[in-house]
Amino acid sequence: MTVWFGSDLGIRVDMQVCNSIAEWTYSVMNMCSNKSEHLEIIGKVAMVGWCIWNSRNDWVFNHNPLNPIVTLHQATTAWRELYVLNHLGARQPNAAVSEPPRRRWSPPSLGHFKLNCDASFTKDRSKASLAAILRNWEGQLVDGRTSIVHVSSTLQGEARVVRLACAFSQTLNLNQISVEGDSKTIIKLNVSELVPPWDWMAIIYDIRFAKSQNNISFYWSPRSSNRTAHWIASRNLTGMLPLNWVAHPPPALRAILSLDSL
Repeated sequence: MTVWFGSDLGIRVDMQVCNSIAEWTYSVMNMCSNKSEHLEIIGKVAMVGWCIWNSRNDWVFNHNPLNPIVTLHQATTAWRELYVLNHLGARQPNAAVSEPPRRRWSPPSLGHFKLNCDASFTKDRSKASLAAILRNWEGQLVDGRTSIVHVSSTLQGEARVVRLACAFSQTLNLNQISVEGDSKTIIKLNVSELVPPWDWMAIIYDIRFAKSQNNISFYWSPRSSNRTAHWIASRNLTGMLPLNWVAHPPPALRAILSLDSL
């Protein structure tokens, strides 16, 4: 009751008035004045309901006490993230510079897996959040790993996240796997014999060794097709990534994965 009323919907649930979920849903829909508002209300109801259900499962299966304030915060944050996601890429009709079409994530061949990785940095570039995510040929999230590290440069951070992805594939005993990242400089160094700068030379050599041992292929991808890894790294940097994000992806992450699978 507290979560429904405390949300943007401001709904008071009176079970003496509404005897079924269908009747309650119909009464909520009567709050809408037009189609646009109707879609927004449906989205908010679904988001609040999902967060309540998730909190209830956390209480039943993990024995974590229910906290309406935490659930309300999760629902509000998730809705705002989904709202921003749905409006990404919007441009003014008279924009002076046009952008090329966004590339989407491409799945690996049937029966294979792909690791996407990215790093997100603090403003002073002294700390980085690393994220590597494993997806199958159907675009389904299989597993993932994150880490917070201190770095001396952004390129060192980008190199460390590729090394994290390689180590992750070795831990899972995966062969013939593709690793994608959006740093052209690091990807080029991993597929060549060029001598890297001294401050991350050891990292590149670790990556090359893993490549020779596990038949790893490296590919560059633009940010638009690497946004899932970027979202996870960014959320992890701010401490807003749930610990169970692989088993129970947050709504915004589920939305990105769904868009990638289209």
